[in-house]
Amino acid sequence: MSYNCGRRLPLVIGITGGLGTGKSTVAGILKDMTAPVIDADAVTHQLLQPGTCVYDRVVSRFSPDIVDEEGLIDRKKLANIVFSHEEARRDLERIVHPAVIEQMEQEIQMFACRGQDLAVLDVPLLLEVGLDELCDEVWVVWCTPQQQLARVMRRDDLDCQKIKRRMTAQMPMQEKVKLADRVVDNSGSLCELRDEVFCLWRRLQNRVGDASDGG
Repeated sequence: MSYNCGRRLPLVIGITGGLGTGKSTVAGILKDMTAPVIDADAVTHQLLQPGTCVYDRVVSRFSPDIVDEEGLIDRKKLANIVFSHEEARRDLERIVHPAVIEQMEQEIQMFACRGQDLAVLDVPLLLEVGLDELCDEVWVVWCTPQQQLARVMRRDDLDCQKIKRRMTAQMPMQEKVKLADRVVDNSGSLCELRDEVFCLWRRLQNRVGDASDGG
């Protein structure tokens, strides 16, 4: 990734976790603290809009049956296909992931040009696709497997077997925890989670401030 504006790079924090661990909740807390957050899901949604190269390639690979009456890709239909067939999932990843990485690199560059000292990447598959290489720190959001299952069932109205298939498609949580610089415990209350994230963010702000004072 090249930075052409002459500004120093922001300290980049990558947030990831497993299905239902609360990664997006942590990112939302950081947004409330005015942290600059790049949301991989939002980037993917943008890239899957009609008129983009990614849209054309996905529809070509998975057929127009995944397109709704308004011409939009029905992400639930697409998810049902790719989480039921390993080859289909890998094909989708080969189409979407390089474009997402390129877009996120550009957004980090824009943060640098704006003089941002810190930036956050909110990425479900951060470790799986190698986006941790863009990060100075990786935060893995953790909760118990039972909590994961219960939260996803409530949120997405999916049956247990479908959820387990989707969880299996991700890197096991114990492996993610091993690769983490920080493990964010989301097995307790929302208040406890906010306090933990606040402390971590303040630590980063102090780190950046100390680096600035040091020249």
